[in-house]
Amino acid sequence: MSFVTCVGILVADLMGRPINRFPEKGKLLLVPEMELHVGGCAHNTAVDLRKLGEEVLVVGKVGDDDLGEVVISSLKRHGVDTRGITKDPRYHTSATMVLLDEHGERTFLHYPGANQALRAEDVKDEFLRGAKVVHVAGSFLMPGFDGEETARVFARARAFGVLTSLDTAWDDTGKWLDTIAPVLPFVDIFISNRDEASRISGKDGLADMASFFLSFGIRVVAIKMGAEGSFIMTDKEKILVPPFFGAGC
Repeated sequence: MSFVTCVGILVADLMGRPINRFPEKGKLLLVPEMELHVGGCAHNTAVDLRKLGEEVLVVGKVGDDDLGEVVISSLKRHGVDTRGITKDPRYHTSATMVLLDEHGERTFLHYPGANQALRAEDVKDEFLRGAKVVHVAGSFLMPGFDGEETARVFARARAFGVLTSLDTAWDDTGKWLDTIAPVLPFVDIFISNRDEASRISGKDGLADMASFFLSFGIRVVAIKMGAEGSFIMTDKEKILVPPFFGAGC
């Protein structure tokens, strides 16, 4: 069985750069660079774990379309187990337009697509039993799976003795804590960026944010801060980790 089961969003990314302005309606703007990549929190986490030598199985949804094949092929090429990926004919594969400006700041236009069809029953017991960690990647971008559904998966994982990990995304609905509250008591490791953690917790300071999440029984809280690194806190220690600047996946 896989060392890590990674459940979450799978996305085809169309990336353009540098884009510092938008054309007028009906007009065309030439872009120096545009590329098709495969991304999404589940894909990226799985690929990075494989590069570190871990065995990974991904659970997620794609559409029955060409982009879905691109996503699956990318994972297979990196040696990721794709048995947990299903094609849903009701939706197209999720896609994001990624607009990068000259400073590398990213802006996203996101289509949830098949990710919104993911449900707890898609995460079969065979994908959890024997795993070391089950990691849910992209919470707030899976409306059919976020909250109660994720909590059910994590409760099953804990029954198998599996460590649970959750990584959030931006909540465009603005519900934040209302959506994620049911799953927090079942989380061992909580990962979020500073803006998302602040919105969920209603706190501003890093330690205050982390303390909010630790109060649910979470063991480790990691708050990402971009070029400033990451802040990690447990009930015993606080750690500031500098950023890693290396080759992307």
